[in-house]
Amino acid sequence: MLNFDSAPGSNNSLVDSSGAGNNAAFTNAIYSANTGHNGSGAMSFSAGGGVVTVPDSPSLAVTNNVTLEAWVNLTTPLSALTGIVGKSGAYALAVDQNGSVSMSIVPGLSGSFVGSSPKIPLNAWTHVAASYDGLEVKIFVNGVMTSLTPYAAGPIAASTAPVYIGGGSTTAGLTGLVDEVKISAIAKTFADRVPAYAMYGSSGVATPVGDTVIPITGAYNEQGISHSGNAIHFSQPGAYLVTAGARVQSTGDVWQAFAIAKAGTIVAMSNGWGSVNSGDAGQQSATWLMTVDSTTADYTVLYRVRDAPGGGGIAECGFAGQSNCGARITFVRLGP
Repeated sequence: MLNFDSAPGSNNSLVDSSGAGNNAAFTNAIYSANTGHNGSGAMSFSAGGGVVTVPDSPSLAVTNNVTLEAWVNLTTPLSALTGIVGKSGAYALAVDQNGSVSMSIVPGLSGSFVGSSPKIPLNAWTHVAASYDGLEVKIFVNGVMTSLTPYAAGPIAASTAPVYIGGGSTTAGLTGLVDEVKISAIAKTFADRVPAYAMYGSSGVATPVGDTVIPITGAYNEQGISHSGNAIHFSQPGAYLVTAGARVQSTGDVWQAFAIAKAGTIVAMSNGWGSVNSGDAGQQSATWLMTVDSTTADYTVLYRVRDAPGGGGIAECGFAGQSNCGARITFVRLGP
């Protein structure tokens, strides 16, 4: 762990406070005393491409489980995907121009980023984390799980690249402060994570059709939520984060959208429907907020598939996880 509590040594060197010997050095960044989230030091980055580099070591070459976490204080809006901490060719934690936190695992995700969170604020300290256990990617903000993405990517790729903090070869540089960066060879769940529920469903269509209620064909991690047929029942009211994921095989770009209905009336997603855009055989996800105000009502998931402008038609649709198309929904309760 790099907690930046001590001033740097010669040649801008930084000491690993975990005792693992993963000492670091920084370039084009500034050590800022007494500005960390707990009043100690922190690293300050600007748009000039500053980075903290940690040489490769066996303790950083995790293979099956990993958690990446840090305290961040962004000072200006971001213009692109921005690296917080990562190891090229293996794993990374980042925040995008919308302030949403995501994770990359190689080889399963081939460098793409999955997961999401509500927008993290500017000019305020926020704890961000992501974990991977070989089956799922989980994103946490201030200890609360904001998304869960099923992804059985298998072992993390071996990489001899150094660990970077504050930037990377595939992301823009960070602008703001970073403190207490940790890389753990376990998939943390954090003590105050909130209940989550996920389900798989198939659109069951071969050509663009009208609104389709997704049949719940597989479910897991049912904590505080149950299902009967196509209906979902919530045991606790409150705010929920909904992550919709879809995979489509088509001969051109397609447009997809999700909505949540309560007793047949749409109650969630912006403008009634939330869009997930994807290209050929694309797998994408998007996140929205919804409010549950009834523990007895039947909630259902609606799904649409359409040709995007210039699209060439949908070739095949089926169950999620296959090479054709499918849909997945995850619910995470944020609180009352």
